[in-house]
Amino acid sequence: MKVIAFFILALLGTSYASQALMKSLENAYKDPTGAALISMISLNLRMGAPIEEIGSLLDKIRDDTLAESQNFEAQTAAENDRLSNAIANGQALDATYQSAIESLQGTIENAQSSLATDRNSLANNEDALVAERQGIQDRDAAAAVDIPQFDQDISDLANAQAACQEAVQKMRTFKQSSEGSATFIQMGTSIKDKIKKATDTMHAMRKKLSKHSNMFTPLIRELIDLSSTLDQSKADKVIDLLTQLISLLADAQSQTENQRATYVTDYQNAQEQATEKVANYEATIDALQQAIQGLVDKIAQAQADLEATQQNLADNAAKLSADQASLEALQSDYAVRRPRYDHLISLVRKIIDFYQNNLTTLDDYVKDTVNHSL
Repeated sequence: MKVIAFFILALLGTSYASQALMKSLENAYKDPTGAALISMISLNLRMGAPIEEIGSLLDKIRDDTLAESQNFEAQTAAENDRLSNAIANGQALDATYQSAIESLQGTIENAQSSLATDRNSLANNEDALVAERQGIQDRDAAAAVDIPQFDQDISDLANAQAACQEAVQKMRTFKQSSEGSATFIQMGTSIKDKIKKATDTMHAMRKKLSKHSNMFTPLIRELIDLSSTLDQSKADKVIDLLTQLISLLADAQSQTENQRATYVTDYQNAQEQATEKVANYEATIDALQQAIQGLVDKIAQAQADLEATQQNLADNAAKLSADQASLEALQSDYAVRRPRYDHLISLVRKIIDFYQNNLTTLDDYVKDTVNHSL
């Protein structure tokens, strides 16, 4: 207060001093910066500094304050733009990361669904392959038994026919021989042997023969009955029975040969088709295994990308939050400092105006007053 009292005292000796001037000085001195400026002026006056130097110093303070204000305004604007752009970019990047995460999650979900489908298809194809291979083995095993059995049946039927035909020839010779002759007696015994051979052969085949005709059994029985007491009066009947049996045996042989041919054709076709299916199953399994591995790799890559993107999202969110906080702090600081700069500039200008309007003619007086007060 001694400083302002001295400064006011100096001003009271002039015609410019007034109650309003004192009030203005008091208001300026209440501000820390204004008090510092007034103190500086007073100190320079006390030290005998020329009025012009004090004016130049005040102009420099004004100019420095204006420059500092403009620099503050430019720096704040630049930082505000930088932070605003960073926030806008961060928000756009946040949306990009969110979209990428949703896309990756969709990719993983679709790939996992496809993976489950392919694994199920792989299991089904593997089961089908095992069944098809087993079918090939089973048909091979059955054919190894059935085809030789067909061949045996055909051979047995041919042998039965040969036995019956031989018996027919012997029976016809027997029929034409003289009764009671040695040839007749020998022929009778031979015919019985041939007929027995034929009947034994057919009897052993009775189950197989029954599949071809229900006439075999009664004809065989009748033939056995007739041949038990063989004589020439029965010759025609025996020949007729043997002829019927030969015809039935020939039909049975033809049927068996047709059945064998059909069986072999069906067997070969089934094996060819099964072999083709096996190749298709193997190709499908190979393709599915490759597809499954591809999906596994795709899921692993997508999961790695998802984790990286989620981390990027978190890092971006942290930076975005920091930028928003910095912008808020910048704007808060600006809201405080801008009025201060405006007030300071206004204050300096008022002091300069006051100084210019009231102290330009006080040089000698102030010097004298300061010297006397010292």
